[in-house]
Amino acid sequence: MLMQDCYNVYVLTCLPTTRQYFGITSQPPQKRIQQHRYNPCKAMLLDVHTYTPYDRHFTMEVLHCDCTHAAAVTLEKSYIAAARTAGQNPYNTCTGHPAHCRRFAYMKDKHIV
Repeated sequence: MLMQDCYNVYVLTCLPTTRQYFGITSQPPQKRIQQHRYNPCKAMLLDVHTYTPYDRHFTMEVLHCDCTHAAAVTLEKSYIAAARTAGQNPYNTCTGHPAHCRRFAYMKDKHIV
């Protein structure tokens, strides 16, 4: 498998609330979890600041590793959809990369993000 095709699908969980964020990354998991710590998505921001220290209140689990980008995106979308169907409230506001989300495009046009 080519280096560019090594994507991991992961879930980041806030332990006190059980809310989850599903994502994909080609970076090492420890680096990615720290990026969420210092630059969380808007939906996760309050919990990151409320539940400190971060390392004791947030965990990351790699669900699939060494996927192609296409397979990782498909898996991420299915996890987000399954969480919503199960009545959970994941941090993800859309499936896939936020830049491909209509809501993100609207917010970017209005200079909200």
